[in-house]
Amino acid sequence: AIANTLYAAALRRDWQGAKPFIAAVSHAVQEGRAMGGATPQDWSNTLWALATMTGGQCDQAGDIKVLFSSGARAMVRLMPGADTQAIANTLWACAKVNHYDEALMSSAVAALAGKAAEAATQELVHTLWACSQLGWSWGAGGDTLIAQLAVRVQEAKPQEISSALLACAEIDTVHRASPAAAGAGSAATQ
Repeated sequence: AIANTLYAAALRRDWQGAKPFIAAVSHAVQEGRAMGGATPQDWSNTLWALATMTGGQCDQAGDIKVLFSSGARAMVRLMPGADTQAIANTLWACAKVNHYDEALMSSAVAALAGKAAEAATQELVHTLWACSQLGWSWGAGGDTLIAQLAVRVQEAKPQEISSALLACAEIDTVHRASPAAAGAGSAATQ
């Protein structure tokens, strides 16, 4: 019911009107009275609704931060049972509000990589975009997602192709700027 209520508010872009409800949900989650039995789809829908409702223009303080932090922890725990849409939408929502969680990123990319063949092209693109926006550099899981996109390039929409290329370029830049990559680069030139 929580995810559906937030979803309805998101469709109306009613951020101000939903603030009291969001505060109540945040406090109930903190006290263990809400979302305890939530599914990956419930958490994904909740985070998507919060990111959509606020247009990504919220600070990561207070109730929104509590819900994103709680959702990230729950999704890491629930990741094995998450479908591709829940995984991609969770990462998209986190990127929209700039909520970075290393454990979530690692588990989500690994889980989606394991299900890449069944993921929709848009889900793969959203995941690449989220990783690029959050500055996350990956390994084999990300390579699997890119390989799956390459197989589907003929069926992808032009916007999906351009978004994927931009995300890959940004991720490559992040990877090259990382201390580990810089150390590998300097070691290779010596």
